[in-house]
Amino acid sequence: MRSTTRRFTLIVNPAAGNGRADRVAAEAQRLLAGTDGGCALVRTTHLAQAGQLAREAAEEGRLAVAVGGDGLVGRVAGALAFTDGLMGVLPCGRGNDIAGFLGVSVRLTEACRVLTAGVERRIDLAEVNGQRFASIASGGIDSAVNAIADRTRFLDGRAVYTYAAFRALAVWRQAEFRLDAGGETITYTGFSFGVANGTTYGGGMRLAPDARVDDALLDVVSISHMSKLRALRAFPRMYRGTHLREPAVTVRRVAEVSVEADRDFMVYADGEPVTRLPAVFKALPQALRILVPAQATRA
Repeated sequence: MRSTTRRFTLIVNPAAGNGRADRVAAEAQRLLAGTDGGCALVRTTHLAQAGQLAREAAEEGRLAVAVGGDGLVGRVAGALAFTDGLMGVLPCGRGNDIAGFLGVSVRLTEACRVLTAGVERRIDLAEVNGQRFASIASGGIDSAVNAIADRTRFLDGRAVYTYAAFRALAVWRQAEFRLDAGGETITYTGFSFGVANGTTYGGGMRLAPDARVDDALLDVVSISHMSKLRALRAFPRMYRGTHLREPAVTVRRVAEVSVEADRDFMVYADGEPVTRLPAVFKALPQALRILVPAQATRA
C-alpha cells in the first residue's frame, strides 16, 4: 500500500454486512499498517457512538474511516459536517449506495487506495428534522420496505430490497401526502416521497438519477397513484433511473421541503429510521470533506 502521512481511525460497525464489516476492518488495518501515519481500529455498539468516535478522530488530526453500510457512513458524515475533519469510506454493508455514487469501490484494495491516494472533495449533505444524512430520505411505502428489509436476514444487497418491495406492495394502502416546496404546495395520493441529496438508495435503485451532491439542492421525488400491476412493472426500472418516465413520478429541485401525510410514517435516511412525519428537509451545502478516487466523476 502506498506510503502516506495520513493517520487513520477505522470506525467499524461489527454487525454490518451480516458481520462482514469486522473482517473487512481487520484486513484493512493490515493493509494500512505500513503507512507512515499508522492505523487504529475502533468498534461501535450503536450509530450515535460512531459519530462521537468520528469527532474524536478529527480532533486528533486523524482521518475518520467509516467501515460498514450507508447507516454508518451517513452518521459519520453528519458528525463531521462543518468541521475540519476529513472522512473516508470502506463500504461493506448491504446497499453501499453512498460509496457507489462517490465512485468508491467495494473491492477492499481499491477502496484502501482511495484512503492513501484519493483526492479531497467537498460535498453537500442534508438534514431531516435536524438529523443529517448523505444520500436519500424517504417515506410512505418506502417506510414499510425498509422495515421489512431490516428484519430480513437470509438475503443481502439488491435482493433484500427487491424482496421487501414486493412484500410491502402486496398489502399497501394508498396515502395522502402534502409537500411544501419552494413556495409551492403539492398534494397527491400515492405511494411515497423521496428527498435526495445523492442519486441512489436500496442497493442501487436510482431514485433521483440527476441529483448532485454539489449543487446545494435536493431532488424531491413524488410517486403518486398507479395500479399495483403498473408499479410492479415500473419497479425494475428504478435501477436504471427510467422510472422517471412514468406519469405518476415527478421531481422538483429545491433547497428545503416540508412533508406531511394522512397517517404516521417513519422517515428512513441512509437506510436507518431517523424521525417521523411531519418533517422538514434542508440541504446543507458544502458540508463535508471526503476522499474520493482521483478519477471519480461528479455525482
